[in-house]
Parts: sequence; structure tokens; C-alpha cells
Amino acid sequence: MITLITLAGVVEGGPQEYKRVKGGDTMANIKRTKLVLRFNIGTEDAPKYKDVTYTRVAEEASDDNVKTVGNALAALYDHSLSDVVRVNEVSLGH
Repeated sequence: MITLITLAGVVEGGPQEYKRVKGGDTMANIKRTKLVLRFNIGTEDAPKYKDVTYTRVAEEASDDNVKTVGNALAALYDHSLSDVVRVNEVSLGH
């Protein structure tokens, strides 16, 4: 199993499949998509991060839609949002 932290420069085609640009031409299906909100609960001088994870995100959701929902959810928290991360888990087979 592999976890993709960012989709920049990796995705070719639809959200259900991806083609690895580096390291070969392996195709895989997305098994699970998560939304992670990363908050800075420390200070600017000494940052400390806390991640809040939402599961069961629709795999067909666009990155822009996931980011919009992430920003809306982050507004419900007291801490400063540091990053919105989409995590796609894929199975590469055995």
C-alpha cells in the first residue's frame, strides 16, 4: 500500500486511477481518500502541529472541492490552519 500526500505532478487521468510519473508506469486504483486538516497549535517561533483526519471522502471529489470543504471545516476550529492535505491510499497488488 502507498499513501500519496500530494497530487501535484503525480496524477494523470481521472481520480480513480493514477499513473506514477517517476519510477515506472504502474497503474493502481484508489482504495480510500482522506482529508487531513493540519493546525498549528504552537507559536510562530515554535510551531507544533495537530492533524485532524476526516475519512470516507468521495474519491471522485476534485482537489478544489476537497480544499473548499477543508477550509470550511477549519473555520470551526480555534487553531490556525496550516495546511489542507488530501491523502489517497492505493493498493499496488501483491
